[in-house]
Amino acid sequence: MFWSTTTFADAGTQQIDSVLLDVDTLTLEKLLDVTVLLEQCRQGHRRLLEYLQSPEQLHAMLDYITVEPSKDIPVSSQYKYANIVCEVLTSEISFAEKIVAGVEYEYLHKLFNFFKQKTELPLNPLLASYVCRVLNDVITRKHDQNWYSYKVNTIRVLGYIIESDTDVIELLLTHLGTTSVCDFVYKLTMDIKEQDTRNNLLEWFNKADFVQRLMSRMGMRDAEVHEGVDRLVNDYLDAFREALSPSLDRASNADPLFLALTSPKTMEVLLSAMFDHSVVCESSIKYGLNIVAALMGIPKKQQQSVVQKSWAPIYCSPQDITVDPEVHKLVASRFSSLYNILCTEPKGKIMILTYGEAQFRVGTMRLSIAKFFAQVSSLRDPTFIEEMIDNGVLRYLIVCSRHSELYSSLFVTEIR
Repeated sequence: MFWSTTTFADAGTQQIDSVLLDVDTLTLEKLLDVTVLLEQCRQGHRRLLEYLQSPEQLHAMLDYITVEPSKDIPVSSQYKYANIVCEVLTSEISFAEKIVAGVEYEYLHKLFNFFKQKTELPLNPLLASYVCRVLNDVITRKHDQNWYSYKVNTIRVLGYIIESDTDVIELLLTHLGTTSVCDFVYKLTMDIKEQDTRNNLLEWFNKADFVQRLMSRMGMRDAEVHEGVDRLVNDYLDAFREALSPSLDRASNADPLFLALTSPKTMEVLLSAMFDHSVVCESSIKYGLNIVAALMGIPKKQQQSVVQKSWAPIYCSPQDITVDPEVHKLVASRFSSLYNILCTEPKGKIMILTYGEAQFRVGTMRLSIAKFFAQVSSLRDPTFIEEMIDNGVLRYLIVCSRHSELYSSLFVTEIR
């Protein structure tokens, strides 16, 4: 019996070689249609990588993930090549090295310029996920990547962010409502393993008022952005509280990003963004109060962060985290504003019940405020207790619980 000695890998190599050798009909799209393309990229097929990493093909592939597909293409096929290109660009270390090595940051510019497109409209979430995945791959060290290659990649990305004519921070913060962008901002500021490079990046971010500009986004009329800011800040604080650095002693100063987050200036900017408007935004109050509570050392209940905290921060344990007394004063000064919102009944139709009508309307914003006051009272800070008593907060919440049969259990739960 005759047994073929040709393995599956050899068959895949031959299939790719047959496409590459047919120069007259060779196109990027024809190559992307080959089913064994990703496998051959991961195996380091030399001729295949040389072709895909040529400047012309790299630009063409980046166009697939940064440019909206034509509406003339059937919906089922519009993102076919974009998906394959994203897999190809993240399949092999050499692609990340080529992207950062472009002349005058040409490839990085094309990726970051994606966030500049249509700044007044939401980003295409699918293309944004592809772009952010490629950028995450560039700044993340792979297990088989040597340290020098990784350091060069991170330095080039840092160089582009600092030297770019475009305000990269503003572009990223504008689209925090897109989950993939929020994840990329976290990884950019926290996942860089080379400590000197990360310190340089954070120093520049602090000079650019990154944290204050992040908090000012709570003044936007966009619930998705508010949720993104809340998630990002809580992920930052969770990382600082949970992770320890084995290489640094406990006497080291706190991380500069943590210091910026917990400073009175940051709290002042956040509170101004939430309250200094003629009409307050419900989502801004809801998510903003979550951030205020977290910055005062109250962990967000039942919060499960989806971001992997793989970085090594400067030591900061829960016992060492202290809140500036000025922060407490700033928060207490806004209790009167919260009380006024609490006293304002939300607009909307009266809820029809099986036994009648619910005349007393609570609303999400009032419930969030009740929850916040309950969290603040758990701190047992005399300043907070006095302000709550002076403003009649507790008295009003108890009265509300008595007048609302439907929502009394919710109020009582939060007040407890």
